[in-house]
Amino acid sequence: MKRSAVFMISACLAVLLTVFAGAASVNFEDNFSEAVRSDIRIIDPALNTVRRSGLDARDEFQLTLSAQSPINTGFVQYRVTGLENITLRIYSPLGTFATVCESSGILDFGIGTNNSLQPASVMNTYFSLSDRRIYVNHRGTWQVLSENRDFTPQNPNHNTLINMGINAYVSFYANGQRQERHVPLNRTAIRSVFSDGIFMVAEDFQSAGSIPAGVQSLRLEINDPGRNLLTSTGERTSLAWVQLSGRSLRMGPPPAAAPPPITENPPIPDPNVGTNNPTSTPRAATPSQQAPGTGNTPPQETYPKVEGVIIAPPARTANTERPPTQSPARASDVYFSRELAIRPDELTIYEIHREADQPRSALRVIFYIAIVLAVLGYLLLMPQKKRQE
Repeated sequence: MKRSAVFMISACLAVLLTVFAGAASVNFEDNFSEAVRSDIRIIDPALNTVRRSGLDARDEFQLTLSAQSPINTGFVQYRVTGLENITLRIYSPLGTFATVCESSGILDFGIGTNNSLQPASVMNTYFSLSDRRIYVNHRGTWQVLSENRDFTPQNPNHNTLINMGINAYVSFYANGQRQERHVPLNRTAIRSVFSDGIFMVAEDFQSAGSIPAGVQSLRLEINDPGRNLLTSTGERTSLAWVQLSGRSLRMGPPPAAAPPPITENPPIPDPNVGTNNPTSTPRAATPSQQAPGTGNTPPQETYPKVEGVIIAPPARTANTERPPTQSPARASDVYFSRELAIRPDELTIYEIHREADQPRSALRVIFYIAIVLAVLGYLLLMPQKKRQE
């Protein structure tokens, strides 16, 4: 009796805690069908948005490299904090992997004639940024994909190898591109589809392992050799959608910091400060500094002092007002430069699919746990009372 009761109560507690933990997750999905603020997402000009008919609405709009462009990489970058998991889908003419033909043992690139491949049965291929060729490591031997779409032994420049198709990088800096860390992606699904009469291969990926805490930027990079190496129609690797999740996920810049406290009745600035600077503009002398008998003494600006009340100084006239000095833009402020022009009250938090309010969920779980513990205590004490009687 005791063991069964304890087992049932423990199972109930595990289910409640699991539900409570999952309810706190926040998801953000981008399928490139709508505009997103530039302080949240930036798309590389090298990528074009294409619309593929015959697919699900989620996959219809995609980012891809132009068929005529010699550029072989393009990226989409997100400003994000609290990131814990990345899920995405890409399309390509043949796939981004290598397979071994079961009948002949020949190494092939892409899906080939087998349309029912599983992720565990394929090999990752790598793209070389130096020679724009595709490599695979088969049983310890490096091989390169030739113009005839067959593999021949050749050792690559390992310092320039990246995963073929898609790569993910995170940075601890808001503008990215500094101290980036590569995030491994695991292939979770492969399927062949037809879009506008063209054969394509869809692949799903998910981030492997944990993403470091404190990440502020995510960059997803598409890479493809082009030159009609993979298909005669010019189709290249494209990104269909991205889903980001985390318990404290937030898209865009963090909330603006509170302004410093303002001292009531601030002292009047000393007009003599800065007179030793040869580039400073001379200021008119105060009445106490003018020679006696000069006349036409200009009125001195005064700051009313009222205890407990902050009063702004009078507005300057057009003759005395000086235009604000604008500092030149720095060349390093390339990514997310528009965030400085957005007021804190205009910031938008993209939070999707939050299933429950955390404080209420916590109180509800605590209440359930208290009831379960009370029942458990009653079940444990009841046999003792019977023996005493």
